Amino acid sequence: MFWARCKNVAAGAMLGGVAAAITFSVHGLTLATSNLLLRMLQTVAFAIAIPGLLIAVAARNVHPAGLGVAALCNFTFWFCFGWLCSYLVSTLRQKIRLLATHF
Repeated sequence: MFWARCKNVAAGAMLGGVAAAITFSVHGLTLATSNLLLRMLQTVAFAIAIPGLLIAVAARNVHPAGLGVAALCNFTFWFCFGWLCSYLVSTLRQKIRLLATHF
């Protein structure tokens, strides 16, 4: 049980860390490129950064010095999202194993 919780926290921390790093490099995501793959990656990265940026806009703190607030909000949001998804997947796996042992 302990390792399952550690896996959930690790998944959330990795997703939150990536989201925070993307938030700090949000200025580079607005550059136009002719490569289709890079444009798709920029769109996905910008979508990951949106929750923190919206909170920063609500707090009226969107300047480059205020990206720390947005990165912290993104880390918290995506950490919770990653932890919850990991928890649900591990619970679903346990239930499937339990069902498989009865048949």
